[in-house]
Amino acid sequence: MGENNPRTLQAKNDLALLLTDANESLRLLRETLEGLKKAYKSAGKPETEILLLECVFNVAVRLGDGAEDLSEAESLLRRCVAGFSASPEAGENHWRTLLSSRELAYHLHRTERQEEAGILARKTLTLSEMNPQLGPYHMDTLDSVRQVAIFLFKDGRLDEAVPLLQRELIGREQASELGPQHSSTWKCLGNLLEILWALHRTTEAEKLCFSKSMKWREIIGAEHPNMVACTQTLVRILAMNEKIGKARQIEVALNLALTRKQYYELQAKTGPEDQELLLLMKALADAQKDCGYLNEAESNYRRFLDGMRYIQCEDDEDIAIALNNYGLLLRDAGRLEDSLKCYQDALAIDEKLHTINEPSHPKIPHRLNNVSMVLLMLGLTDEAKLQLARAWSLKKSLHDTTSARILWVRVAVAMLSGEPPGVFLGQLKTVLELCEWRTANQVDNFWNVQSVVDYLNNKISALNGQLLATLVDVLNAPHFGLQSSDSPDSTSDSRSLNLNDFDLWKSQDPIKIEVPW
Repeated sequence: MGENNPRTLQAKNDLALLLTDANESLRLLRETLEGLKKAYKSAGKPETEILLLECVFNVAVRLGDGAEDLSEAESLLRRCVAGFSASPEAGENHWRTLLSSRELAYHLHRTERQEEAGILARKTLTLSEMNPQLGPYHMDTLDSVRQVAIFLFKDGRLDEAVPLLQRELIGREQASELGPQHSSTWKCLGNLLEILWALHRTTEAEKLCFSKSMKWREIIGAEHPNMVACTQTLVRILAMNEKIGKARQIEVALNLALTRKQYYELQAKTGPEDQELLLLMKALADAQKDCGYLNEAESNYRRFLDGMRYIQCEDDEDIAIALNNYGLLLRDAGRLEDSLKCYQDALAIDEKLHTINEPSHPKIPHRLNNVSMVLLMLGLTDEAKLQLARAWSLKKSLHDTTSARILWVRVAVAMLSGEPPGVFLGQLKTVLELCEWRTANQVDNFWNVQSVVDYLNNKISALNGQLLATLVDVLNAPHFGLQSSDSPDSTSDSRSLNLNDFDLWKSQDPIKIEVPW
């Protein structure tokens, strides 16, 4: 056909859109545009031909994506809007005209002409709704709804944006070509939740996210990326609404679903003695433990330990981690003697692996603290004090979240044994104010001590029990990406994360970490 034939030029246009190199793409598009101009001029055709205007639009978009001078992009977009509107093949409310109008509106908003951008966006939305082939719930119309909502949001008119995003969400959920599985549907829900939160409509945001997660799970399954994103957002909303326990419950259920999927997919490809499969088996056991499926978790911990001991030596870090987590399971199940044995075995492995080169390795005080909690629950408070003192001495100047956990257990031991807890509370106050919120060496950044809290509630005063439980929530807040001060006012029925509600905490001055016990 020849290189200047409109069909050849259309192919060059399509090729340019496929290229990832922006400069090469723009070069081809400009060549196409010049070729089409010449071809149509020699044929006596007007410059409102659809193919030529489409190429003009593509050049404008490429320019808008990367050029410092956006004036050419704006000029080309205005030409597209005018050209498509005047074309007998398109018209004012044709999808090509509307697409060009939306792109021009984004350009105007990017170049800080918000008022003009808003007027154009609303006009584009109205024309989309008037188009009999589009209507209120067509994808193009929904794109216009989103654009108007985003402009309102960026202009600070949040209340006006909410009903538009609600309408967009309904449309995207119901559209057969979209639905909950489409990325734009999740993006819409995410935008709506963000605005509701910014308006302090936190309860409404929580209810909306919860209802969508329940509905979408039935349609697309718990492992779908949109469902995972929705669940993770719900977890964070619950945490910021100070519902730490409920947030953790939903989080571990999601983790179990994803881990189980990974495990069975790998199991179909490998043999039972494959190390990668064994490590996934441990992760599955951890997830089952967190969800309270203790029998299944125990079986998988045993299988993992047997498998790892068969293919590796006894002194392996992964074996120590599994023994530690198995000990947590046994502690929660009330099998305290067996739990203590697991914790002590895990400690022995870590001491053997790290004591020579790094005697204060972060894993050792972490293990000692776990041993101390079981000793506390066995009524062996004097022995627990010795283990805690050793753990505290190993932290020295390397204080982190583990330091706070050691102090929490020491406070609990003091309350149990009738010892004044002031020094330990004061040091905990200092740690919380000064230390980085970090965990290291595969120490879980969510601290699961509910069984210890339940034990203490039967042994100490209700007020002291509430203080310890609230401290656990505060220590777990960073797991959800927030500090307790991040939480807005809410009508949550959960306990508040404000430690100053407790006189014992409020009246205690911070005490230097270096002060000996």
